Amino acid sequence: MSFSFSLAPSLSALVNLSLPESPVKEPVLSANEIAAANLEQIGAITVDLLLKSAEAEHRDISYQTFGLNQDAKLPYITEIPKRNVARGIDQLLRLEEACREAFGEDVKDGLRWDFSEDKPYKLTVMIPDGTTRVFQCEGTADKADAKHELARLAIEGGVLDFFRDKESPMSTIEKRFSAHRSHPSRMKFFYFNADGNKVNQNFGAILKVQLSATSFRLYFAAPVHKSSLKAKYHCSELAIEQGILQYIESETIEPAPSSEGRHSTSSTPSPVDLETFFSNLPRPFTDKSFDRTVQIAHSQANNQLTDILKSSPNFHSAYYRVTEANLNGCVFRIDDSDSVAGKTYLIEPCFSKLATARSAITVQAMADGLKDFLLKHAKPPAGGTSLQSSSPIGSSSCLFTLTPAVEALATKIWPQIYSMCRAMKTEPEIEFRSVHVDGVQNPAWGCTMTVCIPPEELAVSDSAVDPKRQYTVPSVYERKALARVAICCLAAKEGILEFLSQRGLPTQEKHPITLQIVALLDRTGLMPGSVVPGPSLKSPNQSPPTSYTPTPAIEMLANKIWSQILSLCSSAKFEPEMDYSFVQVESTASWGCSMTICIPLEKVHPNLGSTVELKRQYMVSPAYKRKAWARMAVSCIAARDGVLEFLYHRGCPTLQKHPLTLQITALLEEQENLALHSESTGTFLPPAPAVDSSGQHPTGEQGNVFTAAAPTAAASYGGTSGSDKGKGKRKLHEVELEEGEISDGEDSPAVPTSSGRRKGKKRSKKRKGSNVDGEVEDKEVELKRQEEAQQKWKESIVNEEVKRFRLS
Repeated sequence: MSFSFSLAPSLSALVNLSLPESPVKEPVLSANEIAAANLEQIGAITVDLLLKSAEAEHRDISYQTFGLNQDAKLPYITEIPKRNVARGIDQLLRLEEACREAFGEDVKDGLRWDFSEDKPYKLTVMIPDGTTRVFQCEGTADKADAKHELARLAIEGGVLDFFRDKESPMSTIEKRFSAHRSHPSRMKFFYFNADGNKVNQNFGAILKVQLSATSFRLYFAAPVHKSSLKAKYHCSELAIEQGILQYIESETIEPAPSSEGRHSTSSTPSPVDLETFFSNLPRPFTDKSFDRTVQIAHSQANNQLTDILKSSPNFHSAYYRVTEANLNGCVFRIDDSDSVAGKTYLIEPCFSKLATARSAITVQAMADGLKDFLLKHAKPPAGGTSLQSSSPIGSSSCLFTLTPAVEALATKIWPQIYSMCRAMKTEPEIEFRSVHVDGVQNPAWGCTMTVCIPPEELAVSDSAVDPKRQYTVPSVYERKALARVAICCLAAKEGILEFLSQRGLPTQEKHPITLQIVALLDRTGLMPGSVVPGPSLKSPNQSPPTSYTPTPAIEMLANKIWSQILSLCSSAKFEPEMDYSFVQVESTASWGCSMTICIPLEKVHPNLGSTVELKRQYMVSPAYKRKAWARMAVSCIAARDGVLEFLYHRGCPTLQKHPLTLQITALLEEQENLALHSESTGTFLPPAPAVDSSGQHPTGEQGNVFTAAAPTAAASYGGTSGSDKGKGKRKLHEVELEEGEISDGEDSPAVPTSSGRRKGKKRSKKRKGSNVDGEVEDKEVELKRQEEAQQKWKESIVNEEVKRFRLS
């Protein structure tokens, strides 16, 4: 019995397309192989692939024969395999759907495929609690077939029941949310890494459940999990423990907005900037001080948060990055080391840059009252106390800070103390303490420093010598660093450097740094145990200080004087030392300033010798609304008192006046009859005070507006005066003056000349003889010398102007 088969017309055409025309013998191919080759050439899918696809496997296809030869090798299907076709999906899709229903959208961690060479293919099914099931099959050439086979084995092995028996907290929350709320999209998980950027690190998760525009909650899982699925599982467990199911079922929602993460974005967020975000935050803020411009609020938030966290060691803060659709969001977490309190803030991805998201979440957290929360739960560091302060400020709203000059000098003291102690195989011990003062939000800091020289390192064996020194400053400083600076200043003032350098041996010699700090602290009126009050000083009993404002003429002239001072100091290779002070009483703020000018020894005029240290100090008390005005005031006082001549002649006294000195003196004298303490008059300085018998300018009577502490010529220069005779190239001769030749009370002290020792002795002999002709000759010589000095002064001014013009 024979059968005949015929190909379908379309299949026959495909076969006939590529039949060879030449008689060359080719390998015998079946009709199916020839058709598959031609389909691949035209970019179509082969019949085998079509039959293996998930869609085609269960499609109702009728296979008909058209008289094909019985020997033809066509892999047609004679019988559809019996498979589970429930819900129209194959085993792999069914397995993925079951995993997704149990553990959320991400199934990468729940289903892990292992296609290692030379090993059986393996499928590991894992649920978040760590329980796993493993299925394997022999390796095949097609991994897609292996996936389907492993999925079939898993389902036949009861993995679906495995999922049902291990119902996760995520599915519990999702089912409860879907049953009670109509917008399940507002329950969302966000994942983040511990480092914010890299992958395959520790993962964390945060769950946001939002019931309305103003009511939602955040649940946070720390980034300590090896996969995002485990982080999600742990986050869901924490949420259930913290009452998320009851919150979802609640019929009444509290109208007050949550303090954690107010800002919400739409389902399709678009990039926003910081200003837009800040303007859309719900008002009023919990902390109303942040209801200002976004720039001020951002700066204020960063400064306050940094200060509080530095002074509260029990808190730890961290920022985590969350991303979605190429946008950046941020999670901000505050944790207490004792796990007593914590805060979480979330900004969903809506910024193009991560830095902007971090800035936004800081502003949002501080505006929502994070500062009050931190201050409430803050704990002082080890050794601290919460008792009332016994410092000089008592219970007043007052914290002390340091002037820049004191702080800069103190940074030189601590390395000296530490290095000397290390040389003796010991270390200084510093114990910090903090107190909370009424009316002050930040704690006040103080400290105690103990230095002890080991017995074997002592230079003397006298048992009466105490090898231990201890210094204490009260808790009146705004930061720990300032307290350490203060203790260093106090220790140096009381001789710690000499004590360590001499290893306990008494000495009368002073360390150079000791001399500097003593002079600086004495000038500022420092009392033992405290340092100059600075920007945070507030005295409740102090009346608002008088404020002064400059007239346009004085402001213009003061700027010229300041530029000239900087230029002259720069030519001598040093800079003027400026110390600013700040006083705030109620809403009135005032600035003060002190200027110190010290000509280096190598730059001192040769006529004065190499052992004279020339130093001038000028000061104005806090009476100016702006820092620049205080600098203008001290510049005017310095110019009026001869600082330009002092600098120009490198300390050598002169009777000539700089043009700017004459201008500022005349301008200040014009204000003597003005109402000095009326801000509307535009006055800037009080009238120039008279010089008392000691050569010092008295303090201004009202408001202590300024104090000019510049010494007179006789007091500073040892009774010598004269004019500049050159800048180093011209040889200058020393002048030996007899005792009693110049007295401190003389108005016009004698001026050294370049005539040498002989002329000086000759003049002294004439004076000893009380010769009237000699006195007349001395006066003529003095007048002639003054004329020469005046002429050279004018020439030098012209030369400087020419140089300045050429440089410009």
